[in-house]
Amino acid sequence: CTCNDGYHAEGAPFPSCVNTNECGLATNPCGHGTCADLTPGYQCTCEDGYRSDDELFPTCEDIDECDEGTDTCGPGTCQNISGGYQCTCNDGYHAEGAPFPSCVNTDECHADPDPCGPGECSDLEPGYECKCRDGYEPVGDLFPVCEDIDECEGNPCGVGDCYQNEPGYGYYCDCPDIYFDNGTTCELNNIHGTLTEGDPGCWADGTEAESCDVYRNPDAYHVYEGATGDGYYRILPPDHATAFAVYCDMTTDGGGWTAVEVTTAYSGFGWTLSNLVGSACSAASSTLGGHAAGNILCRYDIDLGFSFSSVRSAITVTALTGGGSNTSDLTYNNLDWDTIYCGSATSRGDFRIGSSLHAGPVLSMGQANVVSACGNGGSFDNGETVSFNAGAASTTEDTILRIELGEAGPQDEGWGWTAGRIFVR
Repeated sequence: CTCNDGYHAEGAPFPSCVNTNECGLATNPCGHGTCADLTPGYQCTCEDGYRSDDELFPTCEDIDECDEGTDTCGPGTCQNISGGYQCTCNDGYHAEGAPFPSCVNTDECHADPDPCGPGECSDLEPGYECKCRDGYEPVGDLFPVCEDIDECEGNPCGVGDCYQNEPGYGYYCDCPDIYFDNGTTCELNNIHGTLTEGDPGCWADGTEAESCDVYRNPDAYHVYEGATGDGYYRILPPDHATAFAVYCDMTTDGGGWTAVEVTTAYSGFGWTLSNLVGSACSAASSTLGGHAAGNILCRYDIDLGFSFSSVRSAITVTALTGGGSNTSDLTYNNLDWDTIYCGSATSRGDFRIGSSLHAGPVLSMGQANVVSACGNGGSFDNGETVSFNAGAASTTEDTILRIELGEAGPQDEGWGWTAGRIFVR
């Protein structure tokens, strides 16, 4: 017998065609699959990634998933392998699944360490973005990293040298004399402010000089510019905890005069009152001075907190008289502060200025009015105002400005100051 496909001849000499069990052969005819015998032929149940394409005598052949006409991997490139395929994914994706993977987004922000470095990572599809810490900037489009900013590029310090601190902490400027690092560049350390009481001048770096003279004649690290002039400046004497505003005369006699206001006990300085004779002195009134029947001598010691060696006066005083007698302006500016003079224990002089370390006053109102001897003074009526504008006088270098007002005699008379300033330098 010549048997049909799927059959074979059995028996001799009288054979017959019987079904062939192909599944019982030594080699599985399906290959990558399970064989089930039929009459005739057999069928294959193929493994994933394989399929059979013959009805009678099939075999499991590999499926080329990459050529199936669909986007098998998604955002990536497909490569066929036996029983499946593999994906080479685009940047920002990775392959998941086997033997039939697909490219899915990679959440880079969950990596350890953080891909941004010194910053905060936010996932994107694909890639991620970085919110960098101050002093850093993101570098890279799809997969950025926070890199230190080179703030010194282009030298923002101007006249100074730029140096970077530790990464992420910006830069600092090494500035030459009369400049300071304002946090951005080297700025000229001159005087800022409108020179008013509300906006007094101070050094551009925010610090204060100890007196007007230091503003006018600064050290090597500050500069007084020609446009700066008279007005209010903020000073910080060495023994003061806080700064305060004073009026500065920057033009008279070379400038640098610090004004002590005499209309009130100026809060910036410490005033001490001594009633050397009498009891009608006040240190907290706008009309300070002596006004009493009989002898009176009021001494005001004003602690400036900085040394001075020159004084001058630009004030107005008011005569305080009564009982038909006029007050006078006798001068004793060349005598000791505590000396009794003019041959009388009751004669004290009327208005005198100097320093506490000096042997005596260096300015007096009588001196300004050219009064030179006892009993040779000018007389002023009750309430009459008199200007005491005296030129500069040298005194012993000191930090205490001393002012004395006095009057002698049985009459109710004396002086009080009402306006103006005493200047020291």
